[in-house]
Amino acid sequence: MSDSESDYSSRHSSACYSSKTADWMELPRLNAAYLASLYLETASDRAIASFLKKSKLYDSKKKRWTLVYKAHVKDWRDRDELYRPFITVIAGILRHFGDAGRSRKIEGYYERKNEGFWPRRVRTFYDRTWRPTLAIKATGPSFELPRKDGATLRLGFTNITSCIDVTYDENYMEDRELYIMSESSEVYAREMFVQQPNRRFVRGIDLSRTRLRFYHWDRTGIESSDTINIHENPHIFIRIILGLNSPDEEALGLDTSIQWVIKDGVKTKGTITTVGADGQKVIYDLVDLQPFVQSFPSKGKSTTCWKVRDPNTGQLFVIKDTWRLPGDNKEYEYLEKVKGVAGVAQMVSFEANRCETKQFRALDLPRNRVQDRIVLPMYGKTLDNFESAKQALCALRDAIDGHRGACKKNVLHRDISMTNILLGNPNAAVGDRGILIDFDSAAHGEDGTVEAELEKCVRPALYRPATGLMNSNARRWYSRVNPAVPAHDHLDELESFYYITYHLFHSWTGPGKCIGLPRAMEDWTLNGTDGSGASLAKHHFLLRVADVDRVAPFWGRAGRELLAAYHQFFATVIRQKNPMRSTWKLPPDILPEGPKEGFGDLRKSMNENYGYVVGLFDTAITQLEAEAREALAPSKEPSGSRLPKRHLEDDPSEPDAEQSTKRICLS
Repeated sequence: MSDSESDYSSRHSSACYSSKTADWMELPRLNAAYLASLYLETASDRAIASFLKKSKLYDSKKKRWTLVYKAHVKDWRDRDELYRPFITVIAGILRHFGDAGRSRKIEGYYERKNEGFWPRRVRTFYDRTWRPTLAIKATGPSFELPRKDGATLRLGFTNITSCIDVTYDENYMEDRELYIMSESSEVYAREMFVQQPNRRFVRGIDLSRTRLRFYHWDRTGIESSDTINIHENPHIFIRIILGLNSPDEEALGLDTSIQWVIKDGVKTKGTITTVGADGQKVIYDLVDLQPFVQSFPSKGKSTTCWKVRDPNTGQLFVIKDTWRLPGDNKEYEYLEKVKGVAGVAQMVSFEANRCETKQFRALDLPRNRVQDRIVLPMYGKTLDNFESAKQALCALRDAIDGHRGACKKNVLHRDISMTNILLGNPNAAVGDRGILIDFDSAAHGEDGTVEAELEKCVRPALYRPATGLMNSNARRWYSRVNPAVPAHDHLDELESFYYITYHLFHSWTGPGKCIGLPRAMEDWTLNGTDGSGASLAKHHFLLRVADVDRVAPFWGRAGRELLAAYHQFFATVIRQKNPMRSTWKLPPDILPEGPKEGFGDLRKSMNENYGYVVGLFDTAITQLEAEAREALAPSKEPSGSRLPKRHLEDDPSEPDAEQSTKRICLS
C-alpha cells in the first residue's frame, strides 16, 4: 500500500469536530433489561457463574470486581488509577471466554510503547483532546496497522473494534460531562467510519469505578443506555466486553461483503461482493484499497464510492453505497428510467435494501436509514479536470443534452453541480463526452415540472436556480411574506447549467488553473442562510448585462459569445417569470399544488429551449475548432510586414444581444 493510500484518513478527516449532539441528552435511554439481552450468544449464564465463582478478579460474596473496587480514586485527577485494573479485568475475561488474545486484545493509550499511535489529535467544542482511555486491538480481514508519514504504528482507529473511556464516578452526575462523553463517542465513531470504510455501526462503553454506560452509533445517530452498576451486574458487563471483542466481524458492525487480504498487518488487495444484472452474485476486485468518495459525518447519507474491476473482463466500474431515509428518493429507480439515454450515467446493477439501521438498534426511532448499492460504469474525472476548452464545452453540451433525455423520461435531476458532471471516457461518441451522475435527489416530473418541495434538494446555493432559492425561503416564511411559489421545472435545471458555465469561464484560466470564485458567485454563497439573499443576488445578476469582459482568454471569443447568449436567455426567462409570481396569492394554510397559468406556456417549449442551449454549445465548439485551426495556419503576409495580433481579451467586438437571442423559444 502506498503512503498516499495509508495516510488517506489523515488527509480526509477534519482536524476539528463541531459535534451537534444537543438532542442527545433528550433521547430515550436504553434500560438495563435491554443491556441484559445483548450478546447472549457469547456466554451462557452457567459459564459466567462458574467464572465469577472461580476467578480471583471477582469477589462473589461481596459482589465486586476486586481490583477495580479497590482502586484509589478520590476525584477526576485519579482516573489513571483505574486504567490498569480495568485492563487486567478485561484481559482476564478475554482469556477465559475469548480467543486468548489471538485476534482481540485490550490496550491503553497511556502505555509508553503506544505513545502517539493515534493519527492525530482531535479537538472538540470544549477544546479537549480526545483519545480513548482503552481500545480493543484487532486483527482480521477488515483491520490493518495505522500509518502516518510513512511510519507504521501499533494501534489506531484502523485496527480497533471499540473504544472504552474511563471516567470518575461523580462526573456521571453532571450534565456537562454527559454532553462531553457523547461528543467524544461521536469523534470515535466518525474516525472509525472513515478509517474502517466498511463500518455499519460503532459501539463502545464508558466506565467508572462502579458504573457502565453503553452507546451505539450508526448512520441514524446515537442511542445510549442508562448507567448500570458493573459490580451488581457482572453478567451484563462480561457479555458486553465479549460482544465488543467478538471474532465475528459482522457482529462488530462491519460489512463483510467488503474484505481485504492482510499481509504483515497491511491491506494488500481486496474484493467487494454484490449482485449482477441477472441477480447472481458477482465479486469485483478493488482497484484502490480505499474509497475515492467518502462522506465523513458520523450520521446521514454517508455516500461511499469504490473503484473496482471485473476480474473476468478487466472492465472498470464504480460501486456506490448510500444510506437513505425510507421516504427518500431511490436513485436506482430513476437510473432504471433513464437507461439508454446518452449523457446520463448508465446503471449496471443494483442491490436495494441491503440492510437498515433499525436492525442494529434497540429504539424504534422514525429516523431509520436504508442502505442501497449501485454499480455504474467508470467514467472520467469531474468537469473541472478538463484538459482543453473544447473538452469542457463538449462535456457540458452532452450533459445538458442528456438532461433533456432524462426530462423526456419524466425525471428531473434537481442536483446540477460541477461535481455531478463527469468527463466522458477517451474517444467517447458525441452524446457521451459528458455524463450526468447522482440521481439521488431526482424526482418524477411531468413535462419537465415537479411539485416536490425543494428543501429536500442538497444543492449548494452556488448552482441553485434563483427561483428555487426563493422557493426555499417562501416555504419557510409564506405566512409572513405571502410570495408565490412556482414549481421546479426544466428551466431551473438549465439555469444551474448556466451557473456552472459562468463559473468555468471566470475561474479557470486553463487546465488545472483555478483562480477562485468570481465576485458575483461569492455573493451567492454569503448572502443569507435561508436562500433569500442568494436568490435576490442571482435575480439582479441575471437582469444585468452579461459579464463577459472577465472571461479568461483561454476560452476564446467562442466562450464569450456563448456566455453572452446563454445569459440573455435567462434574463428573458426571469423577466417573464417575475410578473407571473407577483400575480399569485398564496393561501394562508396550504401551499400551491399545480402548475399555474402562464408558467405552463413557458414549459410547453421544453424541447425547443434545450435545443437552443445545446445549439449555443455546438456553435461555440465549432468556433473553437476554427480558432484553433486559424492559430495553427501559417501566415501569408510578407516577412517583416506582419503586425502583432491583438490579444483575444482586447477584442472589442461582442455578439449583438438582440441577434443572439432571436432563437429563444419560450412560448
